[in-house]
Amino acid sequence: MQDNEKHLIATTASTIVKLAFYICMTTAVYFLVSSYELKEDIITTCEDSCSGYGVYMESVTSRKCVCSDTLKEIKEKDDDIWILPRK
Repeated sequence: MQDNEKHLIATTASTIVKLAFYICMTTAVYFLVSSYELKEDIITTCEDSCSGYGVYMESVTSRKCVCSDTLKEIKEKDDDIWILPRK
């Protein structure tokens, strides 16, 4: 093989590898971004799960639902050493 042919093969192989890399990265970013999409049915399910006496939905993401107890929060605020007591 001549130097020109070797250079052509090396350039073509490099281009194919870079193209495959960019396609893989674009696909990975797409799936990562689309997995964080918050849908209305997720919010409704979280609200239903958290509905109860003294419990409410604190936060919801596409991956997690956090319920909070109002009585527990009041107790935690009373026990916080960084808050000055009211008179």
